[in-house]
Amino acid sequence: MRGNLILFDVDGTIITENNYIPSSAVNAIRAAQQAGNLCFVNTGRPYSHIVPSVKEIGFSGYMGSGFPAYLFSNLVTAACWISMARSMFRFLTFAT
Repeated sequence: MRGNLILFDVDGTIITENNYIPSSAVNAIRAAQQAGNLCFVNTGRPYSHIVPSVKEIGFSGYMGSGFPAYLFSNLVTAACWISMARSMFRFLTFAT
């Protein structure tokens, strides 16, 4: 069985409006990973502004508008970088 890519926002999804991360959210994310899924944070925050408590959950990777590449197991992958560059090129070419 192939796993899925599951994306999580930070504000209001993982972290409540009271800056709390429910243990049920952490348990669900870890259970999804154990079932063979990749769980990524997808946020507009810069990577440096993702709070340590979110990083401690143990996500498969991070992506977002605040940093220019996908982070997978804390490594920027060249294949993802190339894919993003191609997507940006197509977008910019279409937009002009």
